[in-house]
Amino acid sequence: MPKITKPLTDTEIKNAKAKTKQYKLYDGGNLVLVVFPNGKKKWQFHYKLHKRSSISLGSYPEVSLKEAREKRAIAQKKVDAGENPSLKHSSSLEHNFKKIADNFFAKQKSQSPKYVKSNQRKIERYIFPYFENRDINSIQPHEMLKVLQIIDNQGKNETAKRTFDLVSRIYRHACNNGVAKINIMHSLDKKESFASVNSKNFAHTTDPKILREILISIDNYFGDYNTKMALMVLPYLFVRPINIRLMKWEQIDFKQQIWSIPKEEMKTKRALDIPLTDTVIEIINSMKQISYNTSKYVFPSRISNMKILSENTLNQALSRLGYEYTAHGFRHTASTILHENIHNHKISSDAIEFQLAHSVGSSVKAIYNKATYIEERTILMKWWSDYLNKLKNSSLT
Repeated sequence: MPKITKPLTDTEIKNAKAKTKQYKLYDGGNLVLVVFPNGKKKWQFHYKLHKRSSISLGSYPEVSLKEAREKRAIAQKKVDAGENPSLKHSSSLEHNFKKIADNFFAKQKSQSPKYVKSNQRKIERYIFPYFENRDINSIQPHEMLKVLQIIDNQGKNETAKRTFDLVSRIYRHACNNGVAKINIMHSLDKKESFASVNSKNFAHTTDPKILREILISIDNYFGDYNTKMALMVLPYLFVRPINIRLMKWEQIDFKQQIWSIPKEEMKTKRALDIPLTDTVIEIINSMKQISYNTSKYVFPSRISNMKILSENTLNQALSRLGYEYTAHGFRHTASTILHENIHNHKISSDAIEFQLAHSVGSSVKAIYNKATYIEERTILMKWWSDYLNKLKNSSLT
C-alpha cells in the first residue's frame, strides 16, 4: 500500500523552526515546503517527465499554503499533459539568477569539464536554494553575504571563499552582457566577511563539531566514487593512508570481519590484523560492483583499475570539500579521542597504540603477533565506529 502523506496545516508551517541543515515538510501531491538554515521557507513542486525535477512555487508566507496548493494543481495539470511546468515559471527569465549562472558555466570553454562541473555544483548546492528564481538585480549584497557566511559557519572556510569568487564571476558575466547593473560582490570585503583562515587551517581536529562536519561532507562528496569510498572508510579505520590505498580484496576476511595487512605494507614492518565493524564492511561491500572482478585493489585509481589511488588524491579531495585537514589527520584525531575516552570504552592505552601500529613497549614486543589484543581491539573499533555514527547523526550546534 502506498504511503499516505498527512496534509500540512498553517500552524505546522508557522511553527517550523530553522535547523543547522535544510529539511522538508511534505503536504502530499508532490508539494514540499523546504525550511532553510536562515529561517526562510520555500515551496517546491516535484514532478517527473523524462527525469525527476522540481520547480519553486514561491516563498512562505508570501505564498500561502492555499496558494501553493493552487499553483501545485496548475503545475500538475501541465505534467499530466506532458508539458514541463518550469518553462514559463519565472516572469523575468532574462534577469533570472539561475539562467544567468547556467549561461556563465556553459561558456567556460577554456576550463576543464571537471573543474566547471565542480564549480557548478557549489552554486547549485549553496546559492540556488536561496536565489534560484530571483532577479539578479534584486539581490542585495547583505543577502548574498549572509548565505555565504552560512557556509563558513559550517566549518567550510575555503568553500565559502571560493563560492564568493564564483558569485562575483557570475555577476561580472552578467554585467558584461548588460543584464546586471552592478557587481554586488565588489561592495563586500572577502577577507573581513569570513573567519580567519588560521581558525580552519588544521591538519587534524578533536573538535566534535568540526569532525562531524567533515564526516558529513565526505558522505556528500560529488567527486570520484572510489575516492569517496576510500575517504569514508578512512576515519573508521584510522590507518595510514597508504594502507587504505593498498587495501586488497584478498586481504579481507568477510566472515571473520578481519583485514590482514602484510608486514611488507606496514611502516613498522610488522603484519597487522584489523577488526572490521559492520559499518566498514558495508562501505567495502559498496565497492564490489566497481572493483571486485576488475582489480586486486578495493579502492583502485579511477584512471586504471591496475593502479592504486595516487598519494595526494585523498588530501586533494578533502581540500575540494573546503578543508585543510589531511587524510593522515584521522590517525591523530582517533588517537586523541580514544585515549581521552578510556574510561568509557575500558580499553588500555597499549591496545590503542597497537591498533594505531605505533611503536610498542618491550612487554608487547615480547608477545607480538598480528592478532595481539584482538579481542580488546575488536571492542575498541566497535566503540569508535559507534562514536562516529552517533556523531554524524547528532545535532551539534
